[in-house]
Amino acid sequence: MHSLSRYIKTNNGLEIDIISPLKPKEYEVLFANEILISKLVDIANLYSVTELNSFILFNSKQELTSSLMADRVLIMKEPDSEKLKINTYLLNYLFSFRTYIDHLETLLKREFKTKPEILEEFKNLTGTLYDDSFEYRFIYKLRNYAQHCGLPIDIFEIKSSIIEDVYSVEIEIKFNVSLLLSKFEWGNPLKSNLESLDGNIDVMDTVISFHNLVQSIQNWFVKIISEYLNPIQDLLNQKTNEKNTNPLGLCITYKNEDGELCVVDSVFRYLNQIKNSC
Repeated sequence: MHSLSRYIKTNNGLEIDIISPLKPKEYEVLFANEILISKLVDIANLYSVTELNSFILFNSKQELTSSLMADRVLIMKEPDSEKLKINTYLLNYLFSFRTYIDHLETLLKREFKTKPEILEEFKNLTGTLYDDSFEYRFIYKLRNYAQHCGLPIDIFEIKSSIIEDVYSVEIEIKFNVSLLLSKFEWGNPLKSNLESLDGNIDVMDTVISFHNLVQSIQNWFVKIISEYLNPIQDLLNQKTNEKNTNPLGLCITYKNEDGELCVVDSVFRYLNQIKNSC
């Protein structure tokens, strides 16, 4: 007999609190799609990496500004090191995004062969984003530029001054359009987009716009995930008499042939990871 239980780690090991016995059909609801759910978790975690890298990138400029303001710096000793850091943060973001989006497409191709409409929805969504948004087109291809041509951020300038004891600082971080066009074949319409720009491209504004579009892809993916997680969550709510049962610490307990208590918690760990990443 399997039971839904909750465990608490103590100095003496695990303390098990049995919540409710499980019928065979209930056990099947919990574990029928365990392998697929584990793969969905992997993709959700890749998005979390992308989200973390976006946070680091977006905050880097503000943190540098705050540091310069605190010390009232007029001439930075090593501006090139700060430029390298910003490029590093951007590269991390670009490569984590492409890892996320490529792995997501591969998952849809391999695991949803019986539901080809899901892959078609994904391609329509990303295709529309590419067609309708310069920021999406540009940042998507910028990863290829970075991989084959060099560091993407070329313009990094710090302008600071003290006037009547009032300190001010402005940090300019931009993509050099002429350099981008000279070093890489962007293809149309992106090449024409770049050639028609009046000036260079602000890094932070462009990446923020792009990341908002990436979030729309993740929102779509969460709907796919929910199809497999909602039945599990509904069952947990029913068995625990809670509105939105916290999966942390939940497990399945049973006794083996030797009468030893066994604990299985994989599906609940997956559920908790997806909740944290989405």
